[in-house]
Amino acid sequence: GRMALGVKDMLLTAISTMSARSGAIRYIDLEQEGADSVSQITERYLMGMNKLQVEMPQAYIRGSISQVDDSVLTGRQGGGLTTGIVDVGGARDASVSSVTMDMNLMDMVSRTSLPGLHSSNTLAVSRVGKSLDAGASGGKIIKIGIQFNVAKDAVESSGQAVRTLVQLGLIELMGKWTRVPYWTCLAAEDNNPEVRSQLREWYDVMPERERVQFIQAGLKGSGHFAGAVDGQPNVELRDAIARFQADHNLVPNGNVSFELYAALMKGQVSLSSLPAAPPQPPQRLTPPAPLGVTVTAAHEVPDNKQGAHYQKGDTIVLSLTLSRNGYPYCYYRDDSGTIAQIYPNRFQPDRVLQGNTVITIPPRPVAGDPWKFTLTLQKSNVTEEVLCLASDSDLSSLLPPEWRVPELTPLPVRSLDEIQNTLAERVAKVAKNQPGSARLVIPVR
Repeated sequence: GRMALGVKDMLLTAISTMSARSGAIRYIDLEQEGADSVSQITERYLMGMNKLQVEMPQAYIRGSISQVDDSVLTGRQGGGLTTGIVDVGGARDASVSSVTMDMNLMDMVSRTSLPGLHSSNTLAVSRVGKSLDAGASGGKIIKIGIQFNVAKDAVESSGQAVRTLVQLGLIELMGKWTRVPYWTCLAAEDNNPEVRSQLREWYDVMPERERVQFIQAGLKGSGHFAGAVDGQPNVELRDAIARFQADHNLVPNGNVSFELYAALMKGQVSLSSLPAAPPQPPQRLTPPAPLGVTVTAAHEVPDNKQGAHYQKGDTIVLSLTLSRNGYPYCYYRDDSGTIAQIYPNRFQPDRVLQGNTVITIPPRPVAGDPWKFTLTLQKSNVTEEVLCLASDSDLSSLLPPEWRVPELTPLPVRSLDEIQNTLAERVAKVAKNQPGSARLVIPVR
């Protein structure tokens, strides 16, 4: 909040620079004015089904400047100071602040984080002083242990620090996602323990066929293998592995191993022989299935009566459940045909109901307190009815103005069917699907 910087544009520039030659990473701009979150972008995408002719991204980056510490260190003329964050020596007074940026790669459709695909980097920024030399031991990619220094004045240093953090974070994030040796961009040694750990993780999770195919492609690029890159082990591949191992001071046993994989990942051979992935059709979101809605009724005071047995004077309590998070609205029709909204209400104002969570209407009181309101059956030999509708988005903006009255107030409608049909039509225009619904008939003897 303290730095008015175009971080999104910095990110776009970094992606464009990284993919200038390969085109491996493409940025799809779904942002529209007024839609500044993934939730809003996804909702607008659904609302424009078959109208917004763009691919749905596979992933999006969630990140922020998560920490800004001002003046974590102040150096005086002729002095030198050292902390766990920075080492500073200079000839004039100077203060140094630290800036931390966290970035995570998220799945676009499920909006869940992709395991292990994150970065967290810190840089030191000099606020004043032209002869300051700040070494940022915290300004590094943690897994690799590489140090990046920033030493500019005031506003320029803040902007450059953020740009550097964006570039470092993106290199790490995209490298992990695509499983390429991103540490070579950071001048890290191949024998770095964290580099070896990352390689080991990639090797262990790689399916056997993909592992063999990778080895075949690497050896073909190095000139040791001339066969097909098909993921099938054979004698020709075993001989090629042995020759490569001998040339690179490995045990020439002809086996596929982590040591062989790590040697190929050093970037000393070309992996361009890997077959191109088949073209994938654009991933498009489809409207979700309607919410599952369940509504049941029970006596206010449980008894031993079997089935839906209600008599004049009984007071009932409704139970409502949704199959996933949603926005429910419930309406009650009494024996005279009068219809009123009973949920949400002033005692239960939360419009969002968590999936697979049971609530009661009216809410059960705390011990000793009276009921906030009651649903009491007034006549015999009649039927009363409940309608509950639920949608993935808030229905309140879709209600006709004349329906926006306090709960338990008679609505100017003729039937529950009118309510259901009106809202179903309006939801379909916005979300391209139908609201979930449930109806409960209450026979009164």
